[in-house]
Amino acid sequence: RRVHGGATQQKKNSNITPKYITFIITHMKTSPHLDVLGVSKHHSFKSMTDKAKFGIQAFKRPPVATDEAAIKTLEKLQEAIAQIHQKNPGVLSFEELHRLGYNMIQQQRGDMLYKGVETSLILHLQSNVSVMTKKKGDDLLRQLKTFWEEYKVSSELIRDILMYMNRTYVKKNEKLPIYDRALQLFHEKVLQNNEVWPRVCGLLLYQIEKERKGEIIEKELLRPISQMLMDLGISVYTSCFENAFLNQTCGYYKSEGQENINKCTCPEYLLMVKQRLISETERINSYLVKTTLPKVLSIVQRELVETHLVTLADMETGIMNQLQNNSLENINLIYTLFSPLPQGHKLLLDYFKQFIEANGMRAINNNSNGDKTEKTNEAITFVSTLFEFKEKVDAIITFSFQKDKLYIQAVNSVFEKIIQTEPRASEYLSQYIDDGIKHSWKEKSDSDVEVILDKVMVLFRYLQDRDLFESFYKSHLSKRLLTGKAQNDEIERSLVQRLKVECGTQFTVKLEGMFKDMQLSKELANVFRTNFSPQFEFFPTILTKGSWPCEQTRVCTIPRQLQSVCSQFDEYYVSKFTGRKLTWQFNMGTAELKAVFQSENHELIVNTYQMIILLLFNNSNSYTFKTIQEKTQIQTSDLEKQLHCLSCSKNMILKCAKSRDFSADDVFEFNPQFTTRNFKVKVAQPSSSKDSEVQRKETRQKADEDRKHEIEAAIIRVMKARKVLVYNNLVSEVTKLCTARFIPSVPSIKQRIESLIEREFLARSPNNMQEFRYLA
Repeated sequence: RRVHGGATQQKKNSNITPKYITFIITHMKTSPHLDVLGVSKHHSFKSMTDKAKFGIQAFKRPPVATDEAAIKTLEKLQEAIAQIHQKNPGVLSFEELHRLGYNMIQQQRGDMLYKGVETSLILHLQSNVSVMTKKKGDDLLRQLKTFWEEYKVSSELIRDILMYMNRTYVKKNEKLPIYDRALQLFHEKVLQNNEVWPRVCGLLLYQIEKERKGEIIEKELLRPISQMLMDLGISVYTSCFENAFLNQTCGYYKSEGQENINKCTCPEYLLMVKQRLISETERINSYLVKTTLPKVLSIVQRELVETHLVTLADMETGIMNQLQNNSLENINLIYTLFSPLPQGHKLLLDYFKQFIEANGMRAINNNSNGDKTEKTNEAITFVSTLFEFKEKVDAIITFSFQKDKLYIQAVNSVFEKIIQTEPRASEYLSQYIDDGIKHSWKEKSDSDVEVILDKVMVLFRYLQDRDLFESFYKSHLSKRLLTGKAQNDEIERSLVQRLKVECGTQFTVKLEGMFKDMQLSKELANVFRTNFSPQFEFFPTILTKGSWPCEQTRVCTIPRQLQSVCSQFDEYYVSKFTGRKLTWQFNMGTAELKAVFQSENHELIVNTYQMIILLLFNNSNSYTFKTIQEKTQIQTSDLEKQLHCLSCSKNMILKCAKSRDFSADDVFEFNPQFTTRNFKVKVAQPSSSKDSEVQRKETRQKADEDRKHEIEAAIIRVMKARKVLVYNNLVSEVTKLCTARFIPSVPSIKQRIESLIEREFLARSPNNMQEFRYLA
């Protein structure tokens, strides 16, 4: 109610200035005889409904005092300051002191008051400095600590008494506030005293050195002094202590590094450095200023690590030794201490690249120098070795290098270089996948297979000849699909999907077409068997010529029973799909025959050529080589291989005097005494080693031809968009377009450009032979 009445009256009494109202309210709160609004407690208020009015009157400006009165007022304030310095503020009336300071400012004696306070502070500082000069050792630090804490409190009290001077006189005359001036005087009279601060700084550095040597010190004595310097300003802290502290730190660790570098192994030395960094961090956080921390750590790293980088790296227990031993923790320690240093980071990265390249090349050379009789084993060894080494490198990247992007990039570049040194890397990777799907992955869980496929894709990304991989993979996939060895269709499709994500739809369109053909063939075969009911189970597979790696059609004479069914299927297919033509590839088929021997019957699993040969023996027990060839029309080279498998393997279904190099008169007889424990007998197939070498050459030749067309297509695509382009820019653009499948060489691009010029797709500019124009 009083506040409400006072506020109402304030609006009516417009002659009361706001500054006096503020002074009365804040000042009278401390008076024991006045209430909030400065009205006597003995004054009796009337009810708010009464018509009586009350108000707050401003202080009248005090009359101008004489010099003698001003001096007496200043002396009273100086005496009060002396009592504050003597820790006797309880005997003072702060209301009176505040009024004295206020009156001096109002009487234009601000300069006299400001200088008088300075004088009191200086006298107090000088008296305490004289005491500190007589102290020694830790007593000096304790005296300084105690004096600073008391001086700071007394300066705050003086600031509160002279608050009005700070708000008016100080601002108007652009002087330091009285508290800041007190701190400045402390700096001038104490820290700049040659008999005090050099001794204090020396004691501080001595205490720090003792702690570095493992001795126990009184940290509570050092923390307030460092904070004192920061209170006085960062520049004071830097000039009075930090510079000397950093110089001492530099010298200490320089000597320590020289002393220990020849005594310790690389891991021991770096572990000592790590411990030093930890101890310096704890020291700064405990009783020094945190802004000093990065400077100290930089000195420790420079004097203990950077100075001895080459020595540490080339030690017998240095970087290469730790990488070879796969010491992940030590490698991480090296990375932690080397990476903040530009030279250290570069040095460690260079050693890491050398380690990857040397070990990767060694693994490949060991593989290439091994037994090459089994190409599949060679491929498995090559890929498995790279997988193992890549896992080792990835563990170093993850644990030791904290997945640093620079080191990941280094791994990718070096691995790509390693794989390109093996010209058959694309073929090996495809063979590894082929063997895994047919054999080694059967007993693994789906999650394990997915992990393997991820590793396969990692190596695939390092391949430059991806078009070669596509050709080999398509060949292997076709054999798996046609022979029924694609055990898990989901694995096949999962890998194709990964290739699609990595290289785009164009890369996998033919592979996806092969799966589609297999599905459509099953549906078509089921419909044919339902409608025509052939004499035996007949499963034709319709292969789209552009999607499958079909060989040249090999002519042979098939048995009458099979010929009738094939003709019937031809008529059915042509009637269902007009405009299409079927070409039979009998060399790619398989068959199951029921064979009757003297002791028992068996089912023989053979290829189509072997089926044709064996069915001849239903009519006669023996044939000469020449007769078999005339009746079957199978090529001589193929016939020799098939007869060798039927007569010379452990499953000897036919008998012949020779095992190989058959002549036209060699006789082959049916073996009725054939026996085996298995009901189903898988007859041996011709060795594909020689065929694979020929097929490999054909695949590469076909890939080279395809590359010519792809390079030309890329050139036309670029020139059609640009119309005119200089040679270097054209080569660059074409390389970018072809990179997804292979890296074209500059000579091959140049040859294709010349070919397009001859065929008048491009033309050279008349004024610049290095510039080409597109001819529409």
